[in-house]
Amino acid sequence: RETTARAITQELGLADVVVDARTPLLLTILEWLRSVEERYRDDDDDSSANAHQHHRRELEKPPSSAWSKWLHFPPTLWHGRQQQDRSTPIILETPVEEWFQSIRLELGRYGYNVMDRVDAMEQYGSLEGIPFLVYEKTTGDTLSTVWQLVQEKGTIPDEHQVCAFCARPWALEALMEDELLPGVRYLSSADLYDRLLTWVRKRAVEDGASAVEIQQELDDHMMDILKETAQDYDGMVRLVD
Repeated sequence: RETTARAITQELGLADVVVDARTPLLLTILEWLRSVEERYRDDDDDSSANAHQHHRRELEKPPSSAWSKWLHFPPTLWHGRQQQDRSTPIILETPVEEWFQSIRLELGRYGYNVMDRVDAMEQYGSLEGIPFLVYEKTTGDTLSTVWQLVQEKGTIPDEHQVCAFCARPWALEALMEDELLPGVRYLSSADLYDRLLTWVRKRAVEDGASAVEIQQELDDHMMDILKETAQDYDGMVRLVD
């Protein structure tokens, strides 16, 4: 029979509360994708005095950017359903093929088509407006790649469409502060885990919540918890807006 690491852990009584390592990463990436979609949809709507006329005009001419192809067909992932007839493009910059295929599979379940820069240029002729996720082997390499793409090479037209996925906690990246670019979304998996574990400890020790209550809250409201704990992180680096 099929089982999960969580089910085995609970069955053997190895932990009172289980924090899924993949879920917070997936939730924050999906939240970032939603924010990019909304940003470009808002820009698109603001450029027209009449949304209906604008929609008709978009159907009569080629879109100005790759992402605008999907502005009137928003992803259905926010309703828990997978798109069947179209997928939303997202570019992934990573040197590890296994990571690429894993992220592609995971986001594909939510209506996203993960591709590399070459495929995106071939299909859309431009990278404008397409969400761009950078995930290198080290945090330093990730920050360097983002800097080169946005500042030096000008590959990315808008820094707001870029997300840098890093493993190390930001407390260790103080020396790299000059490499962080306003507008770029920076995600640190170490900080996400630290915030969730700190929250669990607070709920158990300070609030006196039971393990069952804590687990239920994590399962039902993890994104809300991440947003709430993000208030403790000041400065330019915002893990969740």
